Amino acid sequence: MSAPFLMWYDDNPKLTVAMKIADAIRAYRNRWPSSTPTLVLVNEEDVTEVAGVEVRGVNTVRRNNVWVGLDRERPLEHERRETRAEDAKVKEANVAKVPKLRGRKSEK
Repeated sequence: MSAPFLMWYDDNPKLTVAMKIADAIRAYRNRWPSSTPTLVLVNEEDVTEVAGVEVRGVNTVRRNNVWVGLDRERPLEHERRETRAEDAKVKEANVAKVPKLRGRKSEK
C-alpha cells in the first residue's frame, strides 16, 4: 500500500504559499500523528523553499492546492539513522577480518 497524501486547498490571497504549505503539513500531522511528511507537491508556479520537506512543482496540481505526503524514494530520518548504524557495524566487522600487513623488507 502506498503512503497516504493529504490534499489541501486554500485560496486565501493573504497567505503566502509557504504559509499554506505549513497549514497543510499541520493538518497532515493531525490526521496521521505517527507520520512526518517528506514531500509536498504544488503547482509549478508555486514552488518555494520550506524547511524539512521537499517541495516539487507538478503541472497536474492546480493552483491553491497542496498535496502533502511521503516520498518513498527518500528514506525517512529514522530509516537513515538505522542504515548508518548498520553500515558502521558491517564496516567494523569487515575491518576486524582484514589481516594486518607486516612491513616489507626493502631489497638492496
